[in-house]
Amino acid sequence: MISTYKVLSVLSLVFISAGFSTAASYYVTQSGSGSHTGMNNSNAWSVADYNASSTPTGGDTVIFSGALASRVAPATSGTGNGSGRLVLDFGNATMSASALSISGQNYLTFLGGPVSSSSSGQIIACSSKVAHDITISNFTFTGGAGGSTIFLALGKCNNVLVSNNNVDNVGSFINEGVGSTNNITVTNNYARTSVNVTNQTDLITLGDTINVVIEGNTLFHRAPGSQSNSRHNDIIQTYESGASTHQAPGNWVIRYNWIEANIGSGGDGSNSWTMLENVSGSPAMKIYGNVFVGSGSTFWTNGLDFNSAYSSAVVYLYNNTFFVHGAPGNTVRFQNSGILYARNNAGMASPTFSGTYLAWNWSAGAQWNRNFFYHFGDCSGTYSGPNGSCSADPLFVDSANNNFALQSSSPLLNVGDTAIGSEYNQGIAPGATWPNPTLVPRTTGTWDVGAYQHGSTDRPAPPTNVSAVAR
Repeated sequence: MISTYKVLSVLSLVFISAGFSTAASYYVTQSGSGSHTGMNNSNAWSVADYNASSTPTGGDTVIFSGALASRVAPATSGTGNGSGRLVLDFGNATMSASALSISGQNYLTFLGGPVSSSSSGQIIACSSKVAHDITISNFTFTGGAGGSTIFLALGKCNNVLVSNNNVDNVGSFINEGVGSTNNITVTNNYARTSVNVTNQTDLITLGDTINVVIEGNTLFHRAPGSQSNSRHNDIIQTYESGASTHQAPGNWVIRYNWIEANIGSGGDGSNSWTMLENVSGSPAMKIYGNVFVGSGSTFWTNGLDFNSAYSSAVVYLYNNTFFVHGAPGNTVRFQNSGILYARNNAGMASPTFSGTYLAWNWSAGAQWNRNFFYHFGDCSGTYSGPNGSCSADPLFVDSANNNFALQSSSPLLNVGDTAIGSEYNQGIAPGATWPNPTLVPRTTGTWDVGAYQHGSTDRPAPPTNVSAVAR
């Protein structure tokens, strides 16, 4: 006699197996082939066939190959996260023109490949319809030197992961202007602007956005700002808009990024590492473990800049490294009002000039302390705190070549505040590369000041124009 337990177990296996067997793979080329069933490359759907199909669903994979000249616009969604995702795989395809359109579809994973350098406008666009649970990974794109292409127009997509993409010479990496969006994660990407002088060139713009993580990226800005055509070009920008649906940005985390602005001549200084406006909440933002680098011939650019924050906004600024080769002059500014916690930050301006500015007009949530700003004209004991310094050379390994790991004799070794919380107990490893830098633990009693945590071997940092995609 077969036990009830064994019968139920067999039935369970049957149902599980049946569930797995429903997942399918479909194949798409630009014009299709054979009988256009989509079941293999010999009978592939055309892009038009796929866009009209209601068949692919959660657990399925749609495989694209060859040169794609038409926009891909999925008509179906996945059924949930995990195994319920609908995967669109472009690893064997080359996309061109406006490559992808998302119009209200959910639970989608886009695995990218190369996008033609001739593409313009918006490569990936979420329409005005709300969509959620979207992943965009592994795309590569290099535009023209003066290009204004937008890689991702975020629209009203929520719960979005943007990871491991490599885009160069863009007018914008991620652009979401107005409307209330939530839960955006941008991780381990390489993104560099073009040098265009025509269009607004903000690398990441997320207006009205709550719950944001920007981590492990290389973010490199090169376009000069110009007030003559109302352009203010920033690496990271947020604000509360005046749209009918709007909200104050809050609960952001910006960590472990390489953030570099190299501003050439021809602009008026309307550039920033960050332009963070109208933030609110406790926390409004946590900014830690980043390397900020500035150079160029236009001194009066802005660095890390907060403006028009709500008075109750709370910001944590911990363990960052700032280096000014020739800009930005307004290096770290907290304008208007808010509550600021600032510890373990390392800053240095090139010895060839002085006059870099700190303007922290916010209230101290706790005493600002263990901050080291060398060759900063505005540094005082208020900013450094009793255990920091305005006169100690941090002794970076090779600041002229952007290696900001600490020498073995640096006064910043083992003097960081360890009581700020375990969330901040990771540092950049000496010799790390971006995107996705190697992190090392900051152990009790050995926290260093700045983004790096000292290691046994100091190796030269790589060039910042990394072209490989982290996978």
